[in-house]
Parts: sequence; structure tokens; C-alpha cells
Amino acid sequence: MFLIIKITKTIGYLDRKLNNDNVTLLFNFYKNKLASISYIYTDKYSNENQYISEFNRIGKLLNSKYGYIETQYFWKKDLLKNDESRYGLAVLTGHLLIVQIHENEKTKIILQLGGNNYIPNFTLRYVAKEFESEILQAQEKMQSDNL
Repeated sequence: MFLIIKITKTIGYLDRKLNNDNVTLLFNFYKNKLASISYIYTDKYSNENQYISEFNRIGKLLNSKYGYIETQYFWKKDLLKNDESRYGLAVLTGHLLIVQIHENEKTKIILQLGGNNYIPNFTLRYVAKEFESEILQAQEKMQSDNL
């Protein structure tokens, strides 16, 4: 993460609204151009499955706007995989990452729901394809430097 901070500049806004959802808004700039916009959903739910419902609701909106894309489920641990009623718990404990990726000519749109230690990471991100490879290369370099 340190290298990404060095190669991009970020402007953030707390406590914003996006379609009645509470979000933190981040604008990331690379070479003085807008490289990505991230909406980090900040609502908290006592029922962990509500995160799944919200992901599905926003995913349907994206599907209607950008065309249908299958939601992808990435399991880090299979403990709760066979019990769909516990997918919210699986997300919050870091066992499950749910992703939907849309693309058009210039932009990649990524809806992602994950978590760790009962802290959700629910993000909608618009990434300019123009800068995608440079940012990925910087991330890979950072990871290899830390080995």
C-alpha cells in the first residue's frame, strides 16, 4: 500500500450519500489525471446477510446499466460454502470475497464485498483503463520488494 500512496494522490470525502447509501468517496489521481473513483460503503448491519442483500441490490443496478455480468464468488476457506444462509458471516470473517466486474471502452467498474475480523470491505470502484497496468505493475513491484 505504501508504494501506491507514493505513485497516486488521493482526495477523500467522508460521510457522503450515493443513492441514499452512506459512503466514503475517494478520488485517485495518477500523473495529474483522474485514475479511479471509489465509493466505500460505510453502513453497518446487525444481520451480516444484509451486506449480501446490499451487494445484490447494487449489482442489479450495475447489471441494468452496463449489461448482465455473473457475480463471482472466491472462497478462501470452504467452511461455510455449503450454507448460503451464512454467506454474510463468511464475508465478514474473510472466508468469502464476492466480486462483479463490468467494463466498457475506457473504464473498469468493480463491485466488491469482502471483510476480515468482522469488518466489512464493501466498495464500488471505477478505474480508468489508461492507468490500470501502471498501477498493477507498481503493486506487483511493492509486493516483490516486501518478500
